[in-house]
This record gives sequence, C-alpha cells and structure tokens, in this order.
Amino acid sequence: MKRLRLVHRAAARLLRLSLAFSSPLLAALAIAGLSWPRNRSGTATFLAIYKDQFEEDVALLSQVAPEIGLRPISLYFFKQIFRSVAGRSLRGMTESNYYSSGDWDQAKRRYRRFLAPTLRHLRRLIGLRGIISCNFNYIAQQELAEACREIGLPLFVILKEGMIVPERQADWYRYYPGSYFSGRIAAQAVFTPNAYVARWISEAPFIETNAQLIPAGIPRTDAYKTSRIRERHGNSLLVFAFDPIFSFRYFSEMYPTPADPALPQRLREHTRLLYRTILEFAASHPNVPVVIKTKPRSLVEKAIQPIVDELRSHHNGIPNLVVTNSGHAIDLIAEARVVIALNSTTVAEALLARRRVLTPDFSEFFLGSAWHYFHQFPSLLQTVRTLEELEAAMARDDELPEAEAKAFVERQLAFDDRLASEAVAGDIKRMAVSDALQ
Repeated sequence: MKRLRLVHRAAARLLRLSLAFSSPLLAALAIAGLSWPRNRSGTATFLAIYKDQFEEDVALLSQVAPEIGLRPISLYFFKQIFRSVAGRSLRGMTESNYYSSGDWDQAKRRYRRFLAPTLRHLRRLIGLRGIISCNFNYIAQQELAEACREIGLPLFVILKEGMIVPERQADWYRYYPGSYFSGRIAAQAVFTPNAYVARWISEAPFIETNAQLIPAGIPRTDAYKTSRIRERHGNSLLVFAFDPIFSFRYFSEMYPTPADPALPQRLREHTRLLYRTILEFAASHPNVPVVIKTKPRSLVEKAIQPIVDELRSHHNGIPNLVVTNSGHAIDLIAEARVVIALNSTTVAEALLARRRVLTPDFSEFFLGSAWHYFHQFPSLLQTVRTLEELEAAMARDDELPEAEAKAFVERQLAFDDRLASEAVAGDIKRMAVSDALQ
C-alpha cells in the first residue's frame, strides 16, 4: 500500500510536468502510474475512469472478471488535463451547452489532439484495450470519447444516474437537455441501471448515439445479493438525506420556473418539519440508533442543525443520533430496521436487502400526479409525516410483500438474481476482448 501511494504521488507530479511541456508521452506515463493496477492477472487491460461510488463498481468487476485487467483512475485527472490544455477559454462551458455553441471548438480540438496520442502511447506502454467510464455527460469525457473513436479504442459507459420517476419521462425530456446534456454519446455500449433508463436515452430527441444500450443493473449492488444481508436484523433508523428541490427539480411544477412561485419555499418548510419528526423520534427513543447519511452534508445540516440544537437542550443531548457523510450504503442498510429515502438508488438498494422503506410524504404538493417510485407498486408505498407514523413503522414485524419487492427491484436494477457485474463483464468480453482471452 505504501508503494502504491508513492507511485501515485510521483505519477501526479509527472502529469503536471507533462501538461507544462505539452507532452502526450509523459501524460501516458503519468496515467499508467496513476492507474497502477490492483488486479495484474488480466490479459486485456482497460482503464476504468471512476467518480464517487463508481469505484465500488470497478472493484466488483475486478472480482468477477479478473481476466479483464482494470486500472482504476479518477475522472479528476482528465478534468485536470482538460483545464490545462483547453485553458481559460472554457469559461461558461457546461454539460448542457457543450454542443450548442461553437465558441469552444478550438479548445475542444486542442484537448482531443492531446488525448489521441496519449491513448496511443498507453496502448504501447500498458497494452490498453479499451476504456470503461462512469456516465457520459461530464465535460472532460466528451472529447475523450471522440479521441477513442478516432483511434479505434473501445469505450464502454456504465451509467449510474437517470433513475427518474418513470411516469415523469416527458418532464425529464424538458429538463435534461437544458440542465445536463444534449449531444452525442460516442461509445460502443452504454450499460444502464434498468430498461426504462435505456428507453429514455434511445427515445430522447436531444441525444445522438449509435451505442448499444444494455440494461444491466448497477455492479456495486451485487454485494446485496452475494452477502447474507437479508438474514441480518438491524435495529437502526437509517435516513438517506432528502432534498425535495433536487429530487423534484425536473417536475413540470418546478421547471423551468415553479408554477407556484411559493412552491420551493413551501417544500423547504415541509422538509424541515419532516426532519423535525425524525429528530424527535431520535430524542424520544434513546435506545434506537438514528443515522442520517448526507450528500452533500452542508445542505442537510442547514436544515436540521437548529432543530438538533433545540432538541438537545431539552433531552440532555441526542447521543443515539449520527449525522455522517461517510460510509457505504450497504453497510448502513445492513444495520437498519427501517430506511427513509426519496427517489434515489438507495430505495431499490434497501428493498433489495428487504428492508422496509418509508417515503417522506410530499403528496399534498403533487395532487393527482406521480411524485415517487411506487405508483405501480402501491403495497410497497408507506409515507411518513408524523411521529406516530414513524413509531408505527419501526414497530411493524410483518414481512414485505415479496412478489412486489422483487418486481420493484427488477424494474429499478434490471436483474434481481443475476449479478450485474457478471452481465457487464460478460458483454465487455464479448464485444471487446474475446480475441485476447482465447
């Protein structure tokens, strides 16, 4: 481990030097060092460009397909190259306007012309056979994809977003091109979390792609299937911090401008009341661990800190309350009895572990319209607003409806029994590395 840190530190310095001298060869040597392989048994080498939790997906892919030699590297380093090569002319560029203006064409060409020889050098230095990347819409990925296409290097994308409320696809189409992405996906294949995400990409009029769209699930969720988490009986209340402004950002009621100008403020006030309910539960049930997993932490602390301070003054502190921005979802869910989450991947993860999921109640703001994941699975829907409802949910001992829980997970994560990492690795071997593995 110490040797690995030293290699990475030296490689990071070398990358800065390569940019100072505009040297693709030095950049390739730096990337080779920064992606020093954890698994060196593979016969076909792939860079695995990760961000956030995608590193967990890479780790699982390495385990189930050791013949694919994955060399993980953070997307941060490609952003560093882009900023340095493209220069100050990038001001004002976003994912949503990347293709809509010609103002940055020269900067983009400089970046692509630097990347193409860098990738060629990597082919020679480490036997690079392709790239596996998280998502497709980040600015630094666009010309990387074009450089891969230019030199004939396979690019595979594992998409880790887009799990919208299915009934809100039309709203998503209005929102996505103006706020996230409108352009080309230059990849050999895009592995999506589920079939409906693949469908919205294929039907999106603002996305151009010849990539195969393959519903495959999310590799990191395989840990729920291979562990004995369903047999564990946790006792905590786990809250994946929710921000309705973000969760509902693409709803027609919110975008491009709120139909009711007061709606954002009403949602914030309602959210503070829901957090108060959770914190009152923690204060009145000192033997029950209450964990609030935040992302980002500052937003949630702003909403709950005044409530925490008030309740602590009346209850001699709340020692059973933990507010944290660290820890893996699977470890937290394993210790939970009940999970509170709103329209995120963690909803499906909790049900995959067969934990009861409570949905924060925002029904009064979207009367008659879909606003949560469970419209097609009514027996799984349990909303929470009051302390009494939360206490009743924590006290329930009945089993979840197994058939509906399984159907929900299959819809959200593509498969329930088959391992997503095996599906992804199998398709990559079939499409890119079969010759090398024979």
